[in-house]
Amino acid sequence: MEFKKFKSLPQEIQAHILWLDGFYLNLVKRTPLINIALYSLYDFYVEIYFDHETEEPIFLNTFKQIKRLDSYLEMVDIDSLFEIRDEDYNL
Repeated sequence: MEFKKFKSLPQEIQAHILWLDGFYLNLVKRTPLINIALYSLYDFYVEIYFDHETEEPIFLNTFKQIKRLDSYLEMVDIDSLFEIRDEDYNL
């Protein structure tokens, strides 16, 4: 589905499509009032805004700009990618 088509749909239908085809990226921004969960869907991204207290979804925000992912980068732990094990390299 194209980005423009998805954005033109009612949020209830967007949420249904996200549930069926989206990929949860396990990245959540937390604030005192809302939590924002990030999903990948087709060739774009969807944020679900949740009420912090009730955990009820409030609305969806859809975007394609890679720059908008910057705020999530600090949540990604890549330390294990740099671990070098002696046995892996026969040192």
